[in-house]
Amino acid sequence: MFKIIKITKKKARYLGLSLIGLLITVAIISALAALSVPNILELRMKANEAWAIATLMKLASAFDTYRAINNRYPPDFATLRIVNPPLIDEQLANTGQKEGYRFLIDGFEPPTSHSFNIYAGPLKKKVTGVRWFKIDQSGTVYVATSIVYDTITEAALDPSSSSLFSGDWVPLQ
Repeated sequence: MFKIIKITKKKARYLGLSLIGLLITVAIISALAALSVPNILELRMKANEAWAIATLMKLASAFDTYRAINNRYPPDFATLRIVNPPLIDEQLANTGQKEGYRFLIDGFEPPTSHSFNIYAGPLKKKVTGVRWFKIDQSGTVYVATSIVYDTITEAALDPSSSSLFSGDWVPLQ
């Protein structure tokens, strides 16, 4: 049933992997990995930016819903969580952060104002995102053309960060 094969030194040379063949295989796999990693990181940043835009639209909708019920905009994100039913998820309400972006409210003095601006900036520039976004009460999403700060955390900690919010913003295409 089984056949016994006698292996000679001449045949043994051709069996299995040689060290050079193994090194070449590892080098090719390493080169392919080095080429694909930057693309994967760039795709992740674009996904985070898309998520930030979607979150801004969700927040604007939540602000409008809250205003329709209470005749004023909410003072913070946590207020959107304590209404019944909650208008935003717990993570966003508690931290103001989601998917590598931080969100800030600016531009109104509750309860009498009829406008708002919500800003989104990357938590780590060139890691979680590179672009800044904002949305206003009209539902228009804008992208910043020039920003002084690398991350939104720096802007939030700077008491003079109001200059950030009056920067150059163009509607997102």
